[in-house]
Amino acid sequence: MAGAQITKGTKLYSNNIIGIDAKLYENVVLSPGVKIGNYVSISNIQIGENSIIESWVVCTGFGKGKIKIGQNCYIGVYNVLDWSDDITIGNFVHIAGPSTGLWTHTSAPMCLNSIPLSEKSKKFQTGTIDLNNSEKELFENVIHSKRRNMIRKAEKSVVTLTKYGPEGLSIYFYIMRDMQKKQV
Repeated sequence: MAGAQITKGTKLYSNNIIGIDAKLYENVVLSPGVKIGNYVSISNIQIGENSIIESWVVCTGFGKGKIKIGQNCYIGVYNVLDWSDDITIGNFVHIAGPSTGLWTHTSAPMCLNSIPLSEKSKKFQTGTIDLNNSEKELFENVIHSKRRNMIRKAEKSVVTLTKYGPEGLSIYFYIMRDMQKKQV
């Protein structure tokens, strides 16, 4: 449990194993035999007996959802579980693929309507985009003016994109976790 942060009220058993720098935030309930990997960040979750949460797993979201994981489950490295709405994972389920995300919301309508993340509870409407239009027509008539300005600024600023393999996931999760903290 070196460097682990465990919020008051977290329910643990003496045979739970908590990894290095793991963060167990609000509403965490661990059953007997649960193993939590290194650099995990979890909240709003109940984990059944003898389940394993690998390193770098993140629970994130907004809303009132909860995550319930059954007994003898395996959640693989770099996975993301979104508690914006409820997730229930049965017994003996393995989510083994690295970087699997179980998302219960989408922010795409927010992007299309220029709704800042700080206003995530704001109501918005979804719509249909006719992709038969030209790129220029889509840019001018569909993308909000704020987003068009951001795209133009990025083009002028010589934005550099770098492609990473699996080694880049730790950078991604560090940035994602940092951004999540700023949104609260």
